[in-house]
Amino acid sequence: MQNSYVFESNDLVGEVSVKLKKNQFAENENYYGVVSRRTASPDNLYKQVQIALPEVNRGTIYTVSDALVSQTLDLLSKGYAVNFFGLGTFRIASSGTTDSKTGKIPLTVKFTPSEQTKLTVQNVQVTESVYEEQSGIISSITDVKTGNTDLTLTAGGSVLIQGARIKIGGEDSGVWLATLTDAGKLTEDESQWIKIDSAFVYNTPGKLMFTLPDSLTGGTRYRFVLRSHCLNWHITKRLVETVSETVTIGAGGGSSD
Repeated sequence: MQNSYVFESNDLVGEVSVKLKKNQFAENENYYGVVSRRTASPDNLYKQVQIALPEVNRGTIYTVSDALVSQTLDLLSKGYAVNFFGLGTFRIASSGTTDSKTGKIPLTVKFTPSEQTKLTVQNVQVTESVYEEQSGIISSITDVKTGNTDLTLTAGGSVLIQGARIKIGGEDSGVWLATLTDAGKLTEDESQWIKIDSAFVYNTPGKLMFTLPDSLTGGTRYRFVLRSHCLNWHITKRLVETVSETVTIGAGGGSSD
């Protein structure tokens, strides 16, 4: 979904906010910034052009703009790089690999801004710079046996965790079922946690799949704790921890006796 920012001309401000994230590959303390994006929609741009050229009919602006877009795409489809009126150049680039010397490399389009375009943003003010701890994201937990995503799991059954940056790898990494206090927080005594020892069916940045112990007691609540040195496919020095929502072992679970 396009991240569009609807604005009036008098709302325009030369400022952005930035989130700082730790550079996991740097030897020393080092952080990089991610600018919070505000995207002007095509309609915003049409309005700005009409303000700059009030003598030009709005329909003409739409017609010319549509023609510019279609002709730019046509030139790209014919294999040309396109210098877009000095703002920068759209160019064709490879976007992957092939498994043979005669295979076809997938293509994509990249944009290289001109020096004028890069200079334009030099005076934009950073109004907020906030550090954001980087960890994995768990978007869903599925009980494979039942297909349910209601966070009720089957003892001895398979669990599918989906999300981002959740690949497990590196020293001291793994997946644990962390026991909880009465308040629903992780117990500090990690010796009470249960480490998942089964082999991973899936272990990728977006998908984990493994089997729960069959000795788990029905009705017991846990949270999954994922610890890994992976940042997507890359191994980093820092051990990143990701904690799930509370899951419950179904009433048909085993017994601790």
